[in-house]
Amino acid sequence: MRKGIVVTVLVLVCALALSACSCSSEEAVIITEAPTKAPSTEAPTQAPTQAPETTPAETASAAPEFAVSLESYEAPEGSDISYPRLTGLRNEEDTASWNDYFRRDAAQAAEGLSEGDTVTVSWRLASQSSRLASLVKITKTTVQGAAYPTVSLISYNIDPSTGDSVRLHQLCSTNSIAADLIAADKAVADGGTQTAYTAAAPDGTDVTRHITMEGLLDMYEQYITNRAAKSDEAALAELLNQMDFDGSSVSAVGCTYWQDGTLHLVFPYIHAVGDYIDITVKDAHRSSNTK
Repeated sequence: MRKGIVVTVLVLVCALALSACSCSSEEAVIITEAPTKAPSTEAPTQAPTQAPETTPAETASAAPEFAVSLESYEAPEGSDISYPRLTGLRNEEDTASWNDYFRRDAAQAAEGLSEGDTVTVSWRLASQSSRLASLVKITKTTVQGAAYPTVSLISYNIDPSTGDSVRLHQLCSTNSIAADLIAADKAVADGGTQTAYTAAAPDGTDVTRHITMEGLLDMYEQYITNRAAKSDEAALAELLNQMDFDGSSVSAVGCTYWQDGTLHLVFPYIHAVGDYIDITVKDAHRSSNTK
């Protein structure tokens, strides 16, 4: 049962070594949050090779009782705030808990503004199957006098059959994903090309050439135990195991969501690039059990 929300502020001052060019160090901030009902805490395992269902026809027939609608929240002038309303979770109490959380989240967005500031909070249902619904929230905040808005992306992966938050390591083999991503960077270093992932800034700009897994590991080294003694593959798997909200942890490195059968990894990033990067992992469905 959810009794509250977890709010974590991760402040990252990053100096990244990037494969194609170097970015200047800036401060990156992400707020990650979720209701406190924790999903199951089974240890990561090698999941069966099954792709998640993502087409409208398949998802409609798989879980017709589950639906998401968008509601508007009364916002200050110049702001626009929406929030999701869930119906059809197996447990009515869980449905009420999620909906109460989303409405309170909208209220906090409206009440947290100073005079002259504006905020736009938009949501979308990125993917839905009988095992998983991925909701994505994008928040754009413009502070009076600032040249550019700040942007954040937060996702919520919900199992409609239980009402629980679901973490990446419960859906996929993070070891397999890490191996694919590290191998992709090695292929580039050896003069080849990689097709395992792409990376985009919040405005959709392709920034793949600026991103390496080694650079990402350097950025998040503080979340990897005994980094110097680990291979890049093992270190990345450990980092991926800390993705998403578990309802009881005080922190999450980043968040994930599924869209069009493809896994997305979202990490806070430097403001010069766009506050976060959205990494599309093309073959993660090979080890997914999100049927």
